[in-house]
Amino acid sequence: MATALAPPKEVEKFDRTQGRDELNLAEFPLFYLGQRVPKGLTSLTYETELSDTVRNRTVNRRFEIVATEKYGLPTVVDADVFFALILIGKQTHNLTSQTISFSRYQLCELLGWTQSGANYKRIETALKKWVSTTLFYDQWWDKGEDRLRKLTGFHLFSKLELNDHSGRTKQLELPLSSLRLSDELFQSVTSGTIKRLNLADFFHLQLPIAKQLYRFLDKRFYRRNTLTFDLQTLAFEHVGMSRNYAPSKIKDKMKPAIKELVALGFIEDASPEERFTKRKHGVYDIHFKKVGGETIGVLPLPGSKTERSENRQLVKALVDHGVTASTARELVENPDIENDHIRLQIEVLEWKISDPDENPPSRPGGYLRKAITESYDPPKNFKPKQEREAEAKRVMQAMKERKEAKALRDKAEQDRLDAEAKAKAKQQARVNAYLAKLSSNDRETLIDQAIADAPEGMFKSYAVAYRRNPKVGAIKKVGYDAIIEAHVLRLLGTPDKA
Repeated sequence: MATALAPPKEVEKFDRTQGRDELNLAEFPLFYLGQRVPKGLTSLTYETELSDTVRNRTVNRRFEIVATEKYGLPTVVDADVFFALILIGKQTHNLTSQTISFSRYQLCELLGWTQSGANYKRIETALKKWVSTTLFYDQWWDKGEDRLRKLTGFHLFSKLELNDHSGRTKQLELPLSSLRLSDELFQSVTSGTIKRLNLADFFHLQLPIAKQLYRFLDKRFYRRNTLTFDLQTLAFEHVGMSRNYAPSKIKDKMKPAIKELVALGFIEDASPEERFTKRKHGVYDIHFKKVGGETIGVLPLPGSKTERSENRQLVKALVDHGVTASTARELVENPDIENDHIRLQIEVLEWKISDPDENPPSRPGGYLRKAITESYDPPKNFKPKQEREAEAKRVMQAMKERKEAKALRDKAEQDRLDAEAKAKAKQQARVNAYLAKLSSNDRETLIDQAIADAPEGMFKSYAVAYRRNPKVGAIKKVGYDAIIEAHVLRLLGTPDKA
């Protein structure tokens, strides 16, 4: 294979929304759904029934992917590389040549990966997987011959030549790598058995199930906007989920992927009861409705990678607040509307909803659209989120400081009380030790003397009453004990504090 020397198309000029998917391949998963392929698993098989309108019959359509033990089955990462390569071929020479010239620098940029040796190796592994993986397809639609036929043992790519490497930067300046479309794939592509695949959306999706659902539904939405499938047939044969899954498990696995497609603006949201309907015990249908008008993915998101990511987030924020996906897309891509203006109106809406003194709009999505397009002024009492958060932070800080100050005061008071109690206990111990050394007569004499020397007052009256009759009660004993203790402390040379 001759080495391509002409400079490739610059990455920023590739339109990711104009990817391509072969129609026969779009029916089935091209990749294993998990992150890691289980050891020993080297093949995947899918089967569905197909209506052959030419011969007026129903046939069994079977697709099998067989990988080598050395490289293993393709995963979703390898599928990303495959579609990026087809995009390069489409926009470089409109897939009119079997040879696609590329660089791993280009692929990393298209895929949004960093330029690194690890990612270059990742791409190399993906390419080797595709070159070595064999496909078997029973009932392949041949548009050129207008019939279904059986393809046995074919590949998607062949004759891989890698010339670029990770030792230098800016691979655009190096001789290009290349690979060749297989005769079977090239014949199908040139006969028109191919459809547009929006890779801006496809690469944006995170879940493998969401990516495969996107491919399959995107093909089936061609003729109608609403689709219904048998849940297990869709999951097992068109998405590639484990056939061991019960319907409840399938639904659990489907829901996050469906949520991604709804957030993308590809399909309409629906309640679980609307999404999944029961036909009989253990048998369910699943329903999808395409978002009307222009979806988020119909037009390319403009700008750099950072700007595209920012626009995605804005579109999602608008959709989350009730704006339709198509309107959200139009607002974000309108050159006369600044992103900061959209963020401000979203902030005002969130403030109206959260502030108990405000009347939130009954239709947030409609309000938000008008607020953006008609440039509503924020209410006079509106405070930006940053200011509200700063104010809330100040309040919380003040509360924290007051709490800490009270805790310090409480601790100081407790320490004082503890010190007094300790001193009191020490004094009481000295008094008890002194009294214990006295004879019974001396103790009685001391008690009489203590009461006689005590100043007139309540405590003395209590002590006199208790001395005469110990049964008068505990309150009287308090005065009695206090007078004796004060007398003993005076004898011991300790100031009387009673």
